[in-house]
Formats: sequence, structure tokens, C-alpha cells
Amino acid sequence: MRNFLPAATVLAFALLALLVGGVHEPWADEAQAWLIARDATLYDLLFVLPHGELNPSLWHLMLIYPATYLDYEALRYIALFFSTLGVAVFVWFSPFPWLVKVALPFSFFVFFQYTVVARSYCLFALVVFAIGAMYERRFERPLAYSVLIALLVYSHSFGALVSLGLIGMYVLDLFRERHRLPARIIWRNLACIAVPVAVGCFVLYQVFPIQQRTLSTRWHFDWGHALHVLQVSLNETFTGITVLSLSILLISAFWFWQRKVLLLYTTMIAPFLLVAAIKFYNHWHLGLLFLVWILVLWISFETKSASRAPSLLPYTRKAILGCIYIVLGFHVYWAAAASYADYNGNYSCGRDVAQVLKQSNIGERRVYARSFWSLAALPYFEGKMFYNINPESDYGYWTFFERDKTEDMETVIASRPDAIVLGRKYLEKDYDGYVRKNFKGYVYWKDQIKESNHCTVYIREDLFNETAAEQ
Repeated sequence: MRNFLPAATVLAFALLALLVGGVHEPWADEAQAWLIARDATLYDLLFVLPHGELNPSLWHLMLIYPATYLDYEALRYIALFFSTLGVAVFVWFSPFPWLVKVALPFSFFVFFQYTVVARSYCLFALVVFAIGAMYERRFERPLAYSVLIALLVYSHSFGALVSLGLIGMYVLDLFRERHRLPARIIWRNLACIAVPVAVGCFVLYQVFPIQQRTLSTRWHFDWGHALHVLQVSLNETFTGITVLSLSILLISAFWFWQRKVLLLYTTMIAPFLLVAAIKFYNHWHLGLLFLVWILVLWISFETKSASRAPSLLPYTRKAILGCIYIVLGFHVYWAAAASYADYNGNYSCGRDVAQVLKQSNIGERRVYARSFWSLAALPYFEGKMFYNINPESDYGYWTFFERDKTEDMETVIASRPDAIVLGRKYLEKDYDGYVRKNFKGYVYWKDQIKESNHCTVYIREDLFNETAAEQ
């Protein structure tokens, strides 16, 4: 029966993700990437927008063709494709017991946050698990290993940060093996590691100087804030219960020390945590710390190095397996809770807003939109609906270089737009000559609601199609 488990797990993952993703309403973050790929010039995508987006351009480059020629619905299938490949690599090549192989694909970050929510993070599991599968053969296949690290570097800024540990340990391991490996192998590996290093330098060139209006000057040199970030990171990675999560981290650290991979784990998470503490992070970024933990566990189970304190190894192996089962128990529950909530509720109101605008035959460039969150509706239209966003240009994506210019509602009403879209607002005030429609959306996070994603739309009475809007 276990011979069928890998294929059955991958198939179940794909079908369940398709089921939940099929009703998931993409929110503004998903829309932003699609709009950049659709509307931006290649030059802007590579050399202008990263200063505001603070991320490299891999995801946007991958979306250029589908955003140009396919409907917005294609986004969910793209994320599903890459996540399913990552799950396949994990279940077929990881060294874990079969229960771990079956459970991890349905964990919160892998299943819901990095698959159902279709963002660049769908690349994380595939690249991280491929690195795990390649790790023991990295000296034999240095180019393939280096390309995988380069992909992690270029997938996301936090991906670049955790890659520093992989690159540093690769060079250190080559130094340690200099008497065992032939000189030509050493030089070949060093030449290949130049690939992710070069990609990392390009990422620095793309992102710096930071021109994001809120992050360019925001720094947190505060021990209280740093401790808060560490606690949040600990809980999001493991169980959500500080004492239990800390216990699992300490057991993991001892196991990693025994298996001689503690330095690898430390150097991968330290740059991530440093930037998160002093500059910026979001909760969904912390899923990468979960994947790093899984990756180092993968390496620790496969490494052929002699263990420290070998007499304790049978006991610590049982302890670390118990930790893995506990963590996956929490994560599978969180994935189920978030998926159930998303299936039965609204993650975003972008699709509903687009529908009511289309049914009322609202004209192109005749909609006033307030805030970044209004973008959730825009990819459902071929043209640019929001006349006040980038008014001198044809692109619809949001730029973060300047502060939002928010006009008074009375001024907006006086200009008589066909419709007004207010993202992240739930207003109950009516205005003469306009019909008000309220929509609700929620950012589901584990077994809670993290943020409200509500939206209020005002449509001119002479344009509003009441019958169609009620269907």
C-alpha cells in the first residue's frame, strides 16, 4: 500500500487545493503581481518597480505570458502547478517516515498560504525541497545545486536572506573537504557557487536604494521589538504556544548539533530574523522559516557524517520525530481551518466588486478608487478602470514611491465618477445620486481572521443595474 502513497498524496493535494482555490477570491497582493506582469514594461519590471516592491522580479517575469494572454483565473492554476511539483519532490525524495510525507503537504503554509493564496511563495516549497533532494550530491552536481540556490535568491528577498546560509556553508564545506576532494572538483564547485552570488548582487542592484515610501526610513533598533519578532517567528513556525514552540526549538537545536547541521540552520535563519527585527516582515513570510526547519531536518536525516553523542542518538531521533508530528498536527489543523473558512466565506471582495461594476456597464477610466486594496477588482477588466491611480499612464498596478493622495469624499462625489471603490472600508453613509453596495472579505490566518478585507462601492443611480446586481 505504501507504494501508492506518494502518488495518492500528490493527487489528494492537487484535488483539495483545486477545490479550495477554485472558490478563493484573490486579494490585492495577488492582483498587484498580475497587474505588474500585464502592464509594466520589461525595463520597469526589472529596474524601477523592485525599488518599491522590495523584491526581485522572478514571479512577475513568470506571469508575463499568462497575464498577457490568459484570464485572471489562470493565476490559481499556476500556483497550484508549482506547489504540486514541490509536494511531489517532497513525498518521493525526502527521508522522512511515511506519516510525515503524507501530512506535510497539507500543512498551513504549504497548502493554504503558499498554494490557495497564489503568490510568489508558491515557488518556495519546490525550490527548498529540490535543494533538500540535491544536498547530499551537491559536490557531484554543483551547477544544478547552485542554480537551485539562485532560484531561491531570486524568488523573494527573504529567500535571498536564507540563501546566505546555504552559500556560506557550501563554501565552508568545500574548505573542510579540500584534502579529500580533487582540486578540479573544488574549483568547479567554487565556479558554480558564483551563480547564486551573482544573482544576489543583481537583487541588491534591483532593490536598493529602497524607495518604498514607508519602509525607506523605518528602522527598529529596539530590543523589545526584536524579542516580539522572535516570539512571533517561533510561534508561527511551530505551534502557536510559546512554551511548546520553544521546547521544540531547543530539541531541534540539540538534534541539529548532534547531526552537525546546527550551523547551517543558524546561518539560514539569522539573516531573516535580523531583517525582520530591524526592518520589516509580514506573517506570511514566516512560512519560509518553517520550510527551512524542514529542509535542515531533511539534511540531518540523510547526512552521512558521524554524530556527536552517538549513544543518545536513538532517543533524540524519537524526540525529534515527536516534535515533527506535534508541529504538523498544529499546521494541518490550521490549514483545514483556514481552508474551511475560505471555502465558505470571502477572502477578498475583489471579484464581487468587479461583477457589480460589469453588470452596471461602468465605463473604462470612469471609476475612482481609494487605496491599494481596491486593486483586487482590477485584473477582472482588460483595461484601466481607475482613473485616479497613475492618471498619466496606462498601467493599473500600484506604485509605492509616494504617499497616497486621498481626496475628500465630497470632492470625489462632486466630480461625478461612474463609481467609487473604497478598499478596506465598510461605510454606511449614503450620498445623493449614488447607490451604495457593501462587500465583506476576511484574511483568514490559521484558525482566526487576521484582517478585514471589506469594501464599499458607490455607483451612480442612473447606471446601477439593480436586477443584475442581485443575481
